[in-house]
Amino acid sequence: MWISLALSCLVFTPKIDLPTYLNEVSTSHRAYRAASEKFEGYKAQSKEKALFYSPQFFSSYNFINDKKETASRALQGDETTIHSWTAGVRQTIFTGTQAKLYYQSEKYDVEGTTATLVPEPMYYQNRPVLEIVQPLWKNFLGSETQALAQILQSQSLAQSFAEAFRMKQILLEAESTFYRLALLRRNISIRKESMTQAEELRRWANRRGKLELADRSDTLQANANYQNRQIELARAQHEEKQEIRNFNSLRGIASDELDAELVMVPSGDLQKLEIPSRAARREDVLAAEQKLKAERAQANLVLDKYRPNLELRGSIAGNGRDPSFGSATSDSFGSDHPTFAIGVNLEVPLNLWAAHDVKRGVERVAKAAEWELQRKIFDEDRIYEGLLERFEHSKSQARLALELEKTQKEKVENERSRLRRGRSTTFQVLTFEQDYNTSQMLRLQAETELLNVYAQLKTFSEQVSN
Repeated sequence: MWISLALSCLVFTPKIDLPTYLNEVSTSHRAYRAASEKFEGYKAQSKEKALFYSPQFFSSYNFINDKKETASRALQGDETTIHSWTAGVRQTIFTGTQAKLYYQSEKYDVEGTTATLVPEPMYYQNRPVLEIVQPLWKNFLGSETQALAQILQSQSLAQSFAEAFRMKQILLEAESTFYRLALLRRNISIRKESMTQAEELRRWANRRGKLELADRSDTLQANANYQNRQIELARAQHEEKQEIRNFNSLRGIASDELDAELVMVPSGDLQKLEIPSRAARREDVLAAEQKLKAERAQANLVLDKYRPNLELRGSIAGNGRDPSFGSATSDSFGSDHPTFAIGVNLEVPLNLWAAHDVKRGVERVAKAAEWELQRKIFDEDRIYEGLLERFEHSKSQARLALELEKTQKEKVENERSRLRRGRSTTFQVLTFEQDYNTSQMLRLQAETELLNVYAQLKTFSEQVSN
């Protein structure tokens, strides 16, 4: 019996500190998890640029059955069957040069020829081939390829930075909610104490009124003061319910109740808070920088796209022909029967006026992106400077409010001591206790402002973290 009674007296209240809460938010907040996945996904996609210059394997197979009429049946037969396959690698390098190195094998089977004239109607034609195409105008030195690669990389990085900033915003909301709820609960405790004191003051005033020892206005003032404290407490309790709902929603819980105790930084330690180290630029600005790079690359791409296309082409191949596949392959790597080819290709767009308008359009879009970036940088610096000023001011206000609270507490304790010695009145003590409660609420307001500013400053830090 005694054991069960002792256990019933022990009520375990779980505690939640800020790191624990932010970890719950980052784990259970689906928008945060989505942003995290997108952040990693877009970051991985930004590596697509490297694929533009990576070698690629290619292969093909073709079958041809040709029964068209020939000029000489004895020499060319009346039906030709061809089996052709090709395999190799191709690569584009940063200069825009396109290179292909492959091996091609063709098996010919000619039917209907005269044996004396065509002793080998079935044979293999094998060859290793190296082909090179070098742009001389459009995409010269790989300008078009580099622009396209830059567009894809910058677009992915811009999305990645945007999602990183979104994650910070969610954590900022969570941290601010934690501070508001924790301090609001302290505020409610103070208001409950204040209402109790107001009730005592009201009873004291009513007793004096009934004994006709005080003016009626004093009684009405005490009653009004008590009713005002009731309204303030009810409002604070309603705000607490709303904050609990927000608090739970951010960690993925659909509930309006919270039995856990929120562990806050002691008031005396708030003066030890230091300004978080600032990154070179915040993620939203980094996203704007990548957007500008993408727009500039898009402008370069369009400028290059409608230039005349002048290409220098060249190839070299070995040749081997034999009824035996092995012999044809061996001969193809010799230097007895090479094939050389060189040529020039020219293509010129004729609608130059439309191309000119398109070029001007993309240039204006790129210029707009540059102005947007400049404005974002300006806004970021101004916001940060404002937060620094608010941080120092809030820190000073919190320190002054804490000192005021200590003074008011000392004043109350002194007045209580005077009351015990018969040198003061209950009314005076209750009045001083009201002043003390007011100073406590002022301190909580100052601490709330300081912690909210501190949370906002953390969004300018180097990386997304809890």
